[in-house]
Amino acid sequence: MIRSCRKAAALLVAAAVMLAVLPARAQEKPTHVSFILPVTSLAYSFIYIADTLGFWKDEGLDVGIGNIAGIGATNALLSGNADITAASGATLITGRARGQKLQVIASIHPLLTIELILRKEIAAKTGVAQDAPLDARARALRGMTIAVDAVNGMPHAYLKYVVRRAGLDPDADMTITPVAPVGMNAAMTSGRVDGFVMSQPWITMAKLNQTGVAWISPLTRDSPELRPLVYSVLMTRDGWCAEHADTCTRFGRGVVHALNFMQDEPEKSLAALSPRFKDMDPGVFRAAFDEQRQAAQRHPVTTDQALRNTQDFCVGAGLIAPDEKREDFAGYYVNDYVK
Repeated sequence: MIRSCRKAAALLVAAAVMLAVLPARAQEKPTHVSFILPVTSLAYSFIYIADTLGFWKDEGLDVGIGNIAGIGATNALLSGNADITAASGATLITGRARGQKLQVIASIHPLLTIELILRKEIAAKTGVAQDAPLDARARALRGMTIAVDAVNGMPHAYLKYVVRRAGLDPDADMTITPVAPVGMNAAMTSGRVDGFVMSQPWITMAKLNQTGVAWISPLTRDSPELRPLVYSVLMTRDGWCAEHADTCTRFGRGVVHALNFMQDEPEKSLAALSPRFKDMDPGVFRAAFDEQRQAAQRHPVTTDQALRNTQDFCVGAGLIAPDEKREDFAGYYVNDYVK
């Protein structure tokens, strides 16, 4: 009887301790992280999944997601107005070449997830087969007007890279014009431009609507020398994660969780994403998501080889000069937070 009473008393004491601890933990303030995206895109599906399904919340983080168009997102990072941003590997390479202390903490896509779409009638008039060598298809662009989203963004840079390798001058042999991605398909079908270079869902939309054809596609077949590439990345300022190692570790766990969830639970991922893309045609939405899912890495680590290829791409596109190339990529990336 005495033993039973003692046991009951011990359980009551343990319960009291737990009740005292739980409110304190519940009142712990989540660590805030300011995260800026350069565009709303299915390329960042894993970000929206982590946010919607609470993967970062489970890690004790309050991740505030904002949007600042284009290079403005990286500028916000450099100025201290953001902790982490999404960008391209080319932004990293060109920034480091100019003394900007940027550091990759996750490499999401190891290949270019873009395509050059031509209007079907224009492609037919070239007289060049769609399975012709890449240089022949690139030379067929002479005299055309091609839309890109932004000057020296990755679509523009890849267009310059391809046509320069084919012996054309992108500034003299064609017209390159900025068009907002949402208006690219309309600009092409109306004849205002002959084609455009972009990623999902815009390229998927053109193909499913049968208004355009994938004339040049590093996503599926072209430019194998650019694989692996540091294409879509998450970056911080050099040293920020060293100073906030616990925060970066928890942030990275949320990223890896989301990337693997995309692979293992595609239907649940689509359900989590659908409120953000509710105005998109369901067929385009699913097809575009599938392409992004297949291109993303489960373990988003960065490698020296991928950076060398990205650096060669930047030279080929004229983003940096040959003498700005580096052999040592120390400080360019850290993989500690996405293992």
